[in-house]
Amino acid sequence: MTDFDPARHRMIPAQRWFEDFVVGERFVLPSRTQTTAVFAAFQTASGDTHPVHYDVEYCRSRGMPHLLAHGFQTLIHTAPGAGLFPFMVEDSWSASSSNPAGSSNLSSPTTQSIPRSRSPSWCRDARPAR
Repeated sequence: MTDFDPARHRMIPAQRWFEDFVVGERFVLPSRTQTTAVFAAFQTASGDTHPVHYDVEYCRSRGMPHLLAHGFQTLIHTAPGAGLFPFMVEDSWSASSSNPAGSSNLSSPTTQSIPRSRSPSWCRDARPAR
């Protein structure tokens, strides 16, 4: 039996850290097909039961060729997790969650401005030597 090495089984082998990114850099997201299952899941999660979101015949009787997607239903596909970005930064995310000097809650409602010229000390301190 061989030992499993998670570092050899990454979607993105080269990890990136705060200082590796450039202002204006783009991350292209894959296209998504809005299936009836996606419509049903979003209707359930949102609680929006208007027939324009789930009844094709209702839509056609009003001149629309198909269902009308919720605004947030399309917006959620633009989240950072919808592409490869989280796989590029997984080491820095795990380093930030063990940050002894600051919050480990990455979804905190408060924000802090970080100077572009340097990364936060917890990022520099947690990054492994190259």
